This record gives sequence, C-alpha cells and structure tokens, in this order.
Amino acid sequence: MISFFGLLLVCAGKMAPAQSMSQDPELAVLAYNFSDASPELMDRAERETQRIFGEAKIHISWIDCPIRKVPTANSACFEEPVPGQIRLRILKRPSEPRFRDSIFGFAIAPLFATVYFESAVRLTRISINAEIDLSIVLGCLIAHEIGHLLLGENRHSASGIMKAQWELKQIQLAMMGSLLFLPEERALLNSHARQRGNMPRQTFSTNSQSDAVLAQNPVATRDLGKR
Repeated sequence: MISFFGLLLVCAGKMAPAQSMSQDPELAVLAYNFSDASPELMDRAERETQRIFGEAKIHISWIDCPIRKVPTANSACFEEPVPGQIRLRILKRPSEPRFRDSIFGFAIAPLFATVYFESAVRLTRISINAEIDLSIVLGCLIAHEIGHLLLGENRHSASGIMKAQWELKQIQLAMMGSLLFLPEERALLNSHARQRGNMPRQTFSTNSQSDAVLAQNPVATRDLGKR
C-alpha cells in the first residue's frame, strides 16, 4: 500500500491465456470503481497504467465492472477468479480514520488490489506551484499496487514507481511521464506476468470468501498485513 511518507503494502491478481514467448504477456484487470472518480477519469488513469506497463512490454486489458450486478455486465465480473486475474478496487478513502492521511492503497496476493481515490486527490495538492493531473497520479498509484502483485509485497526501490515514499519529486516525474519501473524490475515483471497465467486455479480460489464477492465489497480488506 502506498503512503505519503511511507508505504503500507500487502499484495493482491486475471491474466489472459498464457502467451507464447514471442508475444508480450497480457494482464486482464477487472476494475470496480466505488469512488467519485468519473468514468472519463478512470479511462485516462487506466491508459496511464497501461503506458507504464507497456514500458515493461506487458499489455493490460481492462474490464470495467459495475459495483452491482446487472444483465449487461461482463460475466467475469461476478465469477470466481481464474489464474492470472487481477481485481482492482478504487475506494473513496481508507475505512480507518487513522490511515486517511498516510495510506494510498494496498494489495493482497495473489489477485486483489485497492487504491484510495481521495488519497490520489491529496497528492495533486502537494505543490501549489504546479498543475498536477489527477488521472496521471491515479494511474501511477494503480501501477504501483499491481506491481506488488508481480514483484512481491515488500518489494520497493530507491527510485522509480516502486519507491516506498512518494514526495514532490515523484509527482513531478509522473507529470513528465518518467515515473516508471526500473530496468531490473521490468525484466521481473515480464517474467512473472508470463508465469501467472500458468498458475493452478487453486492458487486463486483458496480463500473461504469468494474473491468475486470481495472485490465488490468496498469495506472488505481481509488482511492489511504489514504497515
């Protein structure tokens, strides 16, 4: 999970069918938006996340899921997860008031990620002298959390998008399109993205509570793990 002066992280993941080694791996991300973010803002944020992963030669296919079951919804939104799948929640804010000024998201392996919208908004106010695009910040936060699903819950770096502490410099880099995974992280991301599609189904179905239901619960966290 991401915090302003330090990150809280745990880890959380659908992928498309296994790719041949000659193709870029693909991650399928099911997004559930419980926040005030508009569909247009979400679309721009998703495109930024895709751009960041594209630098690691990973393609993301997005499925925008309704928060309530409707006949027109993609059936995958309400089914048990399959190997490689990632489920993303955009929540309004942390449910615990004590976390609201310090945490921007968290992830739970192998498939579950959460980003807090109001925390992304707060990051856009880090400087009064710069115009900061909320969709870019949100897209970077999403990329960070998905990164933990592929790199590990405690994987942080001294620089780049996986840096544990985000301050003005990281936001400035994001606005320049330069807040990215490091070269060594890109190689691991690509390798692990390929592997996820081949994981046994049990890996994604061992929890007593269905992750398909959990992803639609705006207050469920299951386990915030380490801080």
